[in-house]
Amino acid sequence: MGTKLWLGFGLAVGLIGFGLADCVADFLAGHSSETSLNWAIRLAPGNAAYHSQLGRYLQVTNGDLGRALREYQKATELNPQDASAWFDIARLEQVLGEGAEQERALQQAVRAAPKKPDVAWEAGNFLLLRGERDAAMREFRVVLENDDIAASAVLDLIWRVEPDAQALLDQVIPPRPETYTTFLALLAYKKDNEAAAKVWSALIGLQQPFSQRAGLGYVDYLLGQRMADPARDAWQEMAPLCGLTAYLPGPNMPGQNLMVNPRFELDVLNAGFDWHYYEQSSVKITLDSNAPGGTHGLLLSFLGPGFGETGLFQQVAVQPNTQYQFSVHFKTDELEGAGGPAFVVRDEMTGVVYLTTESLKNPGSWREVAGHFETGPEAKLVSVRMVRIPAGNAMRGHLWMDEVQLTRLEL
Repeated sequence: MGTKLWLGFGLAVGLIGFGLADCVADFLAGHSSETSLNWAIRLAPGNAAYHSQLGRYLQVTNGDLGRALREYQKATELNPQDASAWFDIARLEQVLGEGAEQERALQQAVRAAPKKPDVAWEAGNFLLLRGERDAAMREFRVVLENDDIAASAVLDLIWRVEPDAQALLDQVIPPRPETYTTFLALLAYKKDNEAAAKVWSALIGLQQPFSQRAGLGYVDYLLGQRMADPARDAWQEMAPLCGLTAYLPGPNMPGQNLMVNPRFELDVLNAGFDWHYYEQSSVKITLDSNAPGGTHGLLLSFLGPGFGETGLFQQVAVQPNTQYQFSVHFKTDELEGAGGPAFVVRDEMTGVVYLTTESLKNPGSWREVAGHFETGPEAKLVSVRMVRIPAGNAMRGHLWMDEVQLTRLEL
């Protein structure tokens, strides 16, 4: 019994000793000096990370490239799956001008972690520096397949290397909605309309759902570029894929309402071909249930200070040389101030105002105001806007509106 007891005690002490050695080694490794790192390696000779750390110290602080390389190599012997150690070797071999050894180290790094995006990112950058563009692109594809967060940086880099959207779509960028929409946003930021159109076509071609934010952002970009026809087409293409089918207007045919969300029964997107609004200190815009044709109308509260536009508008795709009818139902309380709010229909290409309605003043009951106009020979896009007439004058009170219509008239 005594012998077994002492053997058990000795084993326990040994185990405690091993644990203590690891703790001391870790403590020493935290004090970056050659001596402390060498002691850490003596206490934990199987820890590859200490060899890598010593190698970096020798390379950067001492400039001892030969010893640094040996430490990196020892790290890979202890842990061949440590891609970072292989990259350490690749970097150093690049400094030493050993191209073949650098290539071997790169291959080992990728082999150690073939699907890890951080490894692929570093390998891709190494390969680019070596002039191996095709091999680099294969690594960047791995990043795009596995890391949505890094996608923006990768796409920006590969676009600078190969500014050919179709080639990148065919060869590098994986067919995923998340990646395509990130690429689309990058090209819109760079205002490359032709390349963005190719990516949009590829995105729609996937026929997979994608984020409303991405689709609305692209439509808004096209509208901002006054590209009315592509914007209209993109709106129609994205709607079923983004859950926005209810926001499609009627066809551009006589009697069909071209306004989106005309009764304000849907959430106001503040984007695309739905209603837009921007905050102003003089006007507050909210949804309200006090409406004749549906569960919601729009309430505009005028708070006193003068203004020109209420901030409320919607853009509508139209045809040139065509007659249209506009109407809106509204009511007000006692509006204070000369004149009043009115709707204008303006050509977004030329700035020509086609229609200005009478002032919307009708306390206590709902009524309709209407008017018709003809578009110009180049017309493609108009905006329906609520403004203040005369502009700049103070106004106080409330206006409710509902059932906004813009329809094409029979020829």
